[in-house]
Amino acid sequence: MCKCGLAILIISTCITVSTIGQTPATQPVGADAVELAGQLWKIMRSADSDSPDLKAARKELLGLIAKAPPAQKTLIATRLMDPSAGESMNATALELLGRDPIPLEDVRSMLFNQDRSYRRRLLLRTYYSFCRSDRKSSVLSPQMMLKLADLLAGRVEKLAGKKPPYGEQRLLVRLCASILSPFAYAARDEREVRRFFGAMRVYAKTAERGEAFGETARGWLTLHARREGLVANAESALLALGHWNPLIRWKASAFLGKLSTSDPDAIQQTWALLDDPRDEVRAAAARVFVFAGQANPEKVVPRMVRIITEDRGVIVQAAAAEVLAAYAHGTDVAIQPLLDAFKNRRRPGAKRTGSILLALSHLAVRATDEQKKRILDLAVKSLRRSTKGALAALKALGPYAQRAVGAIVKYRDAADRFQRRYINQHVLPAIMQRPTRE
Repeated sequence: MCKCGLAILIISTCITVSTIGQTPATQPVGADAVELAGQLWKIMRSADSDSPDLKAARKELLGLIAKAPPAQKTLIATRLMDPSAGESMNATALELLGRDPIPLEDVRSMLFNQDRSYRRRLLLRTYYSFCRSDRKSSVLSPQMMLKLADLLAGRVEKLAGKKPPYGEQRLLVRLCASILSPFAYAARDEREVRRFFGAMRVYAKTAERGEAFGETARGWLTLHARREGLVANAESALLALGHWNPLIRWKASAFLGKLSTSDPDAIQQTWALLDDPRDEVRAAAARVFVFAGQANPEKVVPRMVRIITEDRGVIVQAAAAEVLAAYAHGTDVAIQPLLDAFKNRRRPGAKRTGSILLALSHLAVRATDEQKKRILDLAVKSLRRSTKGALAALKALGPYAQRAVGAIVKYRDAADRFQRRYINQHVLPAIMQRPTRE
């Protein structure tokens, strides 16, 4: 496509609400309330700030929620959870439902049913996240937080000694991390919180060595007992790589990264933790090398590539992608192995694809023309299922991605306003710039 035609395409394609995003008044009378709530939420996410569409959709959705019986609020909350959205977006959706919106029996039913849908899993994760101190919200009352801690204690007690599957262990990690916020310390004398810690102790004692949540519970109980001097030296920093608070894990990673030249033993122990059964620990250990001043790139880069293409932990894959970004000037060798992950009969899932594309976005400037073509094709195909990584890769390809502008604009017009803003302010300008002459 010529540059002139390309410019006309971008200018003439206005940003509109998707076809689902009609004004609420056009929705048919008697439409299912739960599905209508989902459509109204999609309008709110898609419409521009302060637009009539957003205001009208918000008003109707709040009215629908106000009239909904408690059981239907759970169904509405489940419908509003979006697997492709970030945690903050799903949390914003729950904030619309008011104070303590999910009946406790519904929480119990979801928590104890291992065959729950993925949306219900997201709902549990998001609802429990309001126990954290960084959630400045009135969604959960202190009484509800205690009840949620008590329910979770019961779930942990029931699973003790049974070695639940990986997905269930990951859910326990997420939910327990939320309870272990300063709320748990402030309420440590309450019966529900005492039971919660007791349940973790029982699970830690009965779990086999190497079991993810068992190792997590043991580490957390040790850290909770210390509380002071969490990142005071190499020994404490290595322990803090498994902290429930991601900010503490970041501090520990940075601390150990700065020791990369002065304390070889600490870095050697960090290498060993890349094989730890806990996802959070592997991710934090990988992130140490972001701060390690590009130590041993011949050793670091291949290991990070292997993590991105083979490790099952999504947060570990993302951390490895950050490391490759830090080593971008010397990681040409990483490009082809990352692309080769898509040659297998079983293609990487959406989240792994996103991590691979994010890593490739930092390496694209060093890719060959053939590799750029592969990155471009993968990014276009992954726009809807791995949006963040796909857009980052397209931006990084710059003018090379001009033939993908039509697909980007088509996706943009159905995207939410945050994605549209990123596309308009960063992706399209990067692609439309004139190539510089050597």
